[in-house]
Amino acid sequence: MPKILAIDDIKDNLLLLREMIRIFMPNCTLLLASSGQQGVDIAIDHIPDTILLDLNMPGLDGFDVIKILKNNPITRPIPIIIVTAQMSNAGTRIKALEQGADAFLTKPIDEGELVAVIKAMLRIRKAEELLRTKNKNLEALVEKRAKEMQDKEVRYASIFDVAGSIIIVFDLNNNIVEWNHSAEKTFGIAKEEIIGKNFLNVLTDTQFKSLVMKHINNILKGKDINEFVSFITDKNDEKQYFTWNMTRMLDTDQKPIGLVAAGNEITRRMEAETQFEVQFKINSGLTELARALLKSSLSLRKISRLVFEKIKTITKSSIGYAASIDPKTNDLVLHYYSSAKKNNTSQKIIRIAKKSNYYPELGGSNMDLKTPWYKNFSVFKPSNITLPFFSGDISNILSIPAKINEKLIGHIVVANSSRNFTDTDIENINKLTDLFAIAIQRKYSEQELLKAKNLAEQSDELKSSFLANMSHEIRTPMNAIMGFSSLLENPDLSYKRRVQFVNHIVEATDTLLQLVDDIIDISKIESGQLEINLDKHNPCDIINDVFSIFTLDKKTSKPIEIKRYIPNNSFDIITDKARLCQILCNLVGNAIKFTEQGSIEFGFEYSEKEVTFFVKDTGIGIDKSEHKIIFERFRKIENKSIRLYGGTGLGLSISKSLVEMLGGKIYVESEINKGATFKFSLPLLNFNDEPNLTPEEMVSAYNWENKTILVAEDEEINFIFLEEALIETGATILHAENGTKTLDFVKSTKIDLILMDVKMPEMDGYEATTIIKRDWPNLPIIAQTAYALVGQREKILAAGFDDYISKPIKQKTLLAIISKYLNS
Repeated sequence: MPKILAIDDIKDNLLLLREMIRIFMPNCTLLLASSGQQGVDIAIDHIPDTILLDLNMPGLDGFDVIKILKNNPITRPIPIIIVTAQMSNAGTRIKALEQGADAFLTKPIDEGELVAVIKAMLRIRKAEELLRTKNKNLEALVEKRAKEMQDKEVRYASIFDVAGSIIIVFDLNNNIVEWNHSAEKTFGIAKEEIIGKNFLNVLTDTQFKSLVMKHINNILKGKDINEFVSFITDKNDEKQYFTWNMTRMLDTDQKPIGLVAAGNEITRRMEAETQFEVQFKINSGLTELARALLKSSLSLRKISRLVFEKIKTITKSSIGYAASIDPKTNDLVLHYYSSAKKNNTSQKIIRIAKKSNYYPELGGSNMDLKTPWYKNFSVFKPSNITLPFFSGDISNILSIPAKINEKLIGHIVVANSSRNFTDTDIENINKLTDLFAIAIQRKYSEQELLKAKNLAEQSDELKSSFLANMSHEIRTPMNAIMGFSSLLENPDLSYKRRVQFVNHIVEATDTLLQLVDDIIDISKIESGQLEINLDKHNPCDIINDVFSIFTLDKKTSKPIEIKRYIPNNSFDIITDKARLCQILCNLVGNAIKFTEQGSIEFGFEYSEKEVTFFVKDTGIGIDKSEHKIIFERFRKIENKSIRLYGGTGLGLSISKSLVEMLGGKIYVESEINKGATFKFSLPLLNFNDEPNLTPEEMVSAYNWENKTILVAEDEEINFIFLEEALIETGATILHAENGTKTLDFVKSTKIDLILMDVKMPEMDGYEATTIIKRDWPNLPIIAQTAYALVGQREKILAAGFDDYISKPIKQKTLLAIISKYLNS
């Protein structure tokens, strides 16, 4: 069972680590040390598999502990993970890594990241132990082979047939003279069958035969040759690797009479060396990647390149990619790839949409599988893939997902290896993808944190500026109120001066009241408590009212001509008159504020679907870059030139919110020094006409004794009103508190008409109506809605409602709408 040592002088931190290890790594034993010295002693006595170390401790701090442990041969191989809440700057990290730390985590600790890093360190520890064991075995094997070679130097005649090496003797014509037992075993040919035959004719492997002929010719010419390596394919089609030595046999006159070839199998040694090389590359890749994780400046593209190139080398592949999965869109984002083209290195990031044809399938396997897979093809031509690195034939494919807590966050795919992929490749690459997954998660988290930080800083800066400006705007009228009020105490003040002072106080009070109203409106808008009261109003009357406010009441003393534009046709619109006047007053007031001379014109135009109000001035204008931000709260105070005109910067924000609540859109057309035109369009909504009937006429007109009306309404008081409003019609009134009960009534009872509230618990009116209309398309359903603005009316009708009635509901309107469906 793996042992983990946690060293921290704070007891709560140790308890937290113990709970994390107990929950997420129950197969591990956790050792606890509350000081640096205690941690060193436990490490020497118990030799843990990894160490979690705090830096800031009394006595022996984290740096001292690292130095002691790394200078001790017994504890040197133990991976050390720094876990600290302080001193987490780059210099501290570099110092810790230079002294021998293997990873660096910052408190508060994310349990997923902690567990992933501990597992990575445990795998590194296990891999290093395995490598040390294999190195010892390899050294023993080399020593054994050396001893065997020494033993073979004794007299040739006595040991030839019992030699462990292949020994072949042939004359100058390449005819075999001697053929020992090892040669028989290796080539599968008995000595009696081979003696006298040409050695080159025995060789079937073209590459090996060519290599032997080359060395024979060089030896006969007196050239020295070094040991060479070749392979022989056995009867199971598996390669056996051999080292070969060849030398001349000389007679007493030093003339060549033949050659001796000695071969030794080194298949296991080659495998060990290859595995050692692979493990070295993996470990170096893990080290580089771990260091890369500590560098916040290193991009995900660079980390992807580092990981991908390591894996490509390990697997002897030529093409592929390293990618992350965008946590917001689930798109596959290729940060680095390599293709078979001439310029085979990726120059830009490629984003593959989740719904595209490229993403779902590659080589017959789903690309969002969470388990590694490989397929070894002789030749595979992808018909549905046109990505740059799969532009030609594919021989093999290996896919390794990058995961954290079973969540897929990335992919590494390699292809066209010079050999077949194996399970060992998956095992080796998984070690790198674990850290790659951490890198992806950290980089995306850093991006989100940076975005949140910038927004928070921006919001904080704007609010700070707003509060400073608000203080100024409040103190200015308060100064006038208090100052002129104190001057009124003078008993010798003339009547004329007293009237002037009172007027100043009234103006300052109006300014302060407007400021308070703006703040209240903003609070109501943010809390969703601002009410919109819709009714019929003539827009011409509204324009005239606003015109009177700014002309008759002498709102400005500037040389400005205020004009109004009203079309000839008179008609009513459905709107909130008070809020519409507030919007126009805000816009006209702003126009006066920012216009020193010239004119201001406001009014409206209309079409079949909407009415468009406008306020046009000849003032200072607005730069195009600020057309959007001027409608944002507090933005006004960022512009120093505008600050000269005073104000809180809330007017346009409030106006925008009110326009949108009325179902419209507001925008500005303006350039610097060329004035500004603010426009906002409102939809032409119509209340259903209310018939003007006497009570006797109503009873006669709305006699529905044989009809059943179902009221779907979750508010009891609303149902009681509707029941009372319909009671004189004689209709049977049923009540359903939600959409589910409404469906039950429709299935079990004959219903002639439904009054459906659109917002109900369990199942709302939209869903219930969609289901009902599917099976009972001719059943009339009238929606009850607070108000029907742009988009909402279309949504109501698209859901299948036959009609709608706006709240607050009037009895006459209700009866008139229902009669369209029950009296027909």
